[in-house]
Amino acid sequence: MSDLLIFTIPIDALLQLVAASVIVKVTPGPGVAATVARSMAQGLRPALANVLGIVIAEIALVLLCLTGLAALATHFEGFFTALRYLGAAYLIYLGYRFWVTEVQPATVEVKSKGDLMKAALSGFTLTMSNPKAIIFYAALLPLFIDIGTITLADGALVLGLMVFDIAIILTGYAVLASRARNLLGSSQHLRWFNRAAGTAMLGAGGIVAAQ
Repeated sequence: MSDLLIFTIPIDALLQLVAASVIVKVTPGPGVAATVARSMAQGLRPALANVLGIVIAEIALVLLCLTGLAALATHFEGFFTALRYLGAAYLIYLGYRFWVTEVQPATVEVKSKGDLMKAALSGFTLTMSNPKAIIFYAALLPLFIDIGTITLADGALVLGLMVFDIAIILTGYAVLASRARNLLGSSQHLRWFNRAAGTAMLGAGGIVAAQ
């Protein structure tokens, strides 16, 4: 049991893993697009709820890979295909809603528990329905660590690092988009923000469906 609490992954391997992960995650993709869109259209709190949903999904994906279940999961192609299209349809629906919803002042944020839960569910669904997310971890982690020999301490450290970087990156995008929303607070500007957000969400849905 004591062996499970020992860190065995070399520091240089961890640094390389984190660097590769950050480079990929900071590049705009469906998760970034959805977070920015949510922040522009509804404010910072809904965007952070969206980030929370993505982070929870990332935890699940990393655990799948660390336990070796990612290879098993990839065999359920039909299930993941259906999930992907469901997630894409939901994102497209959100994009449509951003286009047609009446513009709210920049000082008004979505704060109801139900709406925040919907935002979190949106982030979770987006990540879990994106096949490239699980492929990313399944391909990345073995490049730097030996999945078959890692200890419990190693797994906890890798999980923490992977979750920390995605949370920080997406929170940064959410804050920047929210500040831009507040700076351009007129109804006309916000209408264009909503439409830009809707377009970003539609694009994210299209990307997920096409993968």
